Amino acid sequence: QIGRKLEGVAIVDVVPGSPADTSGLIPTQLRSDGTLVLGDLITHVNGQPVKQVEDLLSAIEEQKEGELAQLRVLRKCSKPQVLSVKLTTREKLKVLEQRGQKQRNMQQRGWGW
Repeated sequence: QIGRKLEGVAIVDVVPGSPADTSGLIPTQLRSDGTLVLGDLITHVNGQPVKQVEDLLSAIEEQKEGELAQLRVLRKCSKPQVLSVKLTTREKLKVLEQRGQKQRNMQQRGWGW
């Protein structure tokens, strides 16, 4: 239970192999009992406050592929930490998303590893 207002953008999914994954961002998770466990909450990008998704997208879009973005995140409501994320293009991210979806489908069917 949180006794304070949190502002930022919650991570709800992390694509395997993506910059978010390799930097260690943790997504929100659904427990087997149906409760949600809040993952990382991005509060700043390169020192700029992030209060909604549009703020996050604007800050990221100002940078180029291969550049590092400094994300200040709250994890488990503890002291903020800064993660460096090497940015990629949307096209490359879409390829990673498709691969990840194929792997999830195979695992659900009992194939793969």
